[in-house]
Amino acid sequence: SPRLTPLGEAEADTVFDTVNGAMINARNRAWIPVILDTLDSTDGTVIAAFGAAHLSGEEGVLNLLAEEGFELERAPF
Repeated sequence: SPRLTPLGEAEADTVFDTVNGAMINARNRAWIPVILDTLDSTDGTVIAAFGAAHLSGEEGVLNLLAEEGFELERAPF
């Protein structure tokens, strides 16, 4: 957060983009083949759990699964 660092806004944005790319987006993309392989190698239900930071956005697990043809629906809470 720019408010909590001595970095300027541009530097803070660069650091955020780098960390987000490595820790969130790259991991999200790496999980998709694991999920697909697991689904191909089992007859049972597959459950995958992710922290909230991994779910939303274009690079989020939900969108990546939708791009693979999964049908997503919101569960009532």
